[in-house]
Amino acid sequence: MHGQELQPEVEKIAYILQDPRPLDAKQSELVEAAEAVAARAVEAGAASLAALLPAELAAQLPAELRRGAGSDPNAAAGSAGYAETLAPYPDAAAPAMLATNQAAAEVDSVRGAMAALRTALEALACNADASQDAVLRLNARDARTGLARRLDQLSSATVASTDPQVAAALDDSVLLMEELESLSI
Repeated sequence: MHGQELQPEVEKIAYILQDPRPLDAKQSELVEAAEAVAARAVEAGAASLAALLPAELAAQLPAELRRGAGSDPNAAAGSAGYAETLAPYPDAAAPAMLATNQAAAEVDSVRGAMAALRTALEALACNADASQDAVLRLNARDARTGLARRLDQLSSATVASTDPQVAAALDDSVLLMEELESLSI
């Protein structure tokens, strides 16, 4: 990952380092350019920013930019970096955590659709202007369609979840849909 794809960022860092201004005056520009390269370093799994730059540029960088994140401040440039300081992620927990996060996101989506439907129903119930009735009914139907779509898009894991919050949200959504059906909107 050292070659052509980093060339613009490397050239920008070289330009900033060669700028005759004192380091304090160009520090924010240098950090910004280094962050762009560091983002690529993270994507590529490099241990430090210095590992991605040509040696002559890496030597000119301030020490805090040469070190990998999480490395010892007294360590040499290109040391172990952040990758070795992270605790290994237990593989067995990853699918469960993913399922939990997915269920939470899906339930949040359902709750948002439920809130939109309740708002539309309240607007319809509070309406005193007959000319607005058709528009408010259309809004309620659209909100109902949105909630129905969210319910149809739920994963089987979310539907089968034993989490009481998930079950409560799904029960509330079913009750709200039944209430809406009774209003024949």
